[in-house]
Amino acid sequence: MTRTTALAAIGLFSLGALTAAAQQADAPKDWKRHAFPEDRFEIEFSGQFTTSAVKLDGATLKKIKRSMQYIHSDGDLLFVVGAQENVDAVNFEGGSRSSFAALNCKQQKPEAEIAIEGGRGREFKGTECIEGQMRAEARYFEHGKWFYQVIAIFATDSRDEPAARRFLDSFKILAK
Repeated sequence: MTRTTALAAIGLFSLGALTAAAQQADAPKDWKRHAFPEDRFEIEFSGQFTTSAVKLDGATLKKIKRSMQYIHSDGDLLFVVGAQENVDAVNFEGGSRSSFAALNCKQQKPEAEIAIEGGRGREFKGTECIEGQMRAEARYFEHGKWFYQVIAIFATDSRDEPAARRFLDSFKILAK
């Protein structure tokens, strides 16, 4: 899997936005909590990450106030957070389902609802994703006019599931 393929699949990547080089897969993980008050969330990353604004055209700017992506890549392990502030209500059903469907997982486990205060969340898990060699676990959240995508993609034959779980579990929406 290339990072470009995975990011393009989930609709968060514009060519040239990813600038950080992948770290050595066997390097020790340096987990740190990062808060992003402007996007109203905090999360742990296991190393360096990039932050970039998603380029929006004029028509999209009428619907979306702000759209940011936060990306960490480490070999075949990819962590992505998409934070989007909408002008109007969030299309949670359509947004969460179409984002996960773009990963092209051949096998998908039943989705699970995630209870959050003041909003709603949903978790998706799939195998044989993207080019058939990856697993994906994704959580989507709606909180007010904010829509969050928290996605972990990793090789099927890797031991990265605990890291993916830690990343997903660390996501927290901040109060206004």
